[in-house]
Amino acid sequence: MIDYDDQNVQTKIIDTLVNHLDTSSRGLVMGGDEYDRVGNTIWSNRNAIKAISDVSAATQIANEDITIVLLYEHPRVEQWLSIYTHKITATEIDNDSNFKDAYEEFLCNPDTYDERFETLETAMNPFKLATTYLKAGGYNVVMIDLDGVRDAGLMIEHVIGCEVLGGTCSNAGWLDTLESESFMKYQKSDDEAAHPFHSLTPNDVQDLERLLRLRDCNYQNILKDHPNFRILYEKSIFNSCPTTTNDVVVTDLQDTTKLFNAIQSQKKCNNDPVSLPIMFENILDVDDTNLSKYSDGTANVVPVVVENNDESGEDDQQMSEEIKNEKHPLSYVIQIVFASTILLWVGFMLRVQWKKNRDSKYTQGGVDGIMPSISEDRNRPISEIM
Repeated sequence: MIDYDDQNVQTKIIDTLVNHLDTSSRGLVMGGDEYDRVGNTIWSNRNAIKAISDVSAATQIANEDITIVLLYEHPRVEQWLSIYTHKITATEIDNDSNFKDAYEEFLCNPDTYDERFETLETAMNPFKLATTYLKAGGYNVVMIDLDGVRDAGLMIEHVIGCEVLGGTCSNAGWLDTLESESFMKYQKSDDEAAHPFHSLTPNDVQDLERLLRLRDCNYQNILKDHPNFRILYEKSIFNSCPTTTNDVVVTDLQDTTKLFNAIQSQKKCNNDPVSLPIMFENILDVDDTNLSKYSDGTANVVPVVVENNDESGEDDQQMSEEIKNEKHPLSYVIQIVFASTILLWVGFMLRVQWKKNRDSKYTQGGVDGIMPSISEDRNRPISEIM
């Protein structure tokens, strides 16, 4: 796949496949990151379907004997964060001074627009990949829900080995003699994300998750009864989908340009920003997953002035209401500290006044008859005081 322009590599791969196909009871199974390169690959110009077609033609294997394995990551922001984190750790983000933070640069830098578009069009769009493979040549497509695999206590390579390749496995779903062994990266823990979206609030992450999940909903009816498609360990992939996918919000998100525009609107770096709260006003929240780990709550809320060409001023009023209702997480801490300071000061002043009142009782014996003043005691004999 990677060296598909190298004829020597192509020949070696094809020859190896031909030599082993006669012993295969399940045809040819293909999978890996490069099989995400399907569709509008404007950045890489890769074409996985062409590579598969070349293999099919050279081996004379029928399309219905070819199976493509795809993975589904849930929650969807997990995969988006993984791609973003890779760019940070690979030093592909330079913290350009034109951007406020690394995520804004990742999302908004015009020099990387094509790469981000292709990622959203392909790797971040698993159901479109599945649909494309099904339409292209009648291939079989197996999608594995990684969240369901984790929930079952298994590991992805064991699922592929047992469920897809038909290996010898235990009743619990482990490859024979290899129980619990893994070398894959898809083992998720509940620890904090290594690089959370520092500039997104928890509500922003929630909206990002909804955008990606709603886009997936468009393919539910297309794929659910397809004879060549199946999902392994499905847990909750379509649980948050609206009862009807004919809503214009849902259908519009099939267009990657519109999806990308909506995501960029969170950082206000596009020419046609949209209001996600308005977009989602008739759509239920995604509440089946705790997304707090993907944001560290340090995002700054910056008022944005939007030019309004409408003389009625309704857009300005609406934007003003959105900004007013948007609470910075730190504002609550500041309010608590301020209130606590006031309470401590009031308590201190009350104690000072109480001590003054007490002392006055002891030093003004002529008034309350308790005891003489201290100044008078100093001039009196001890015998009188006793």
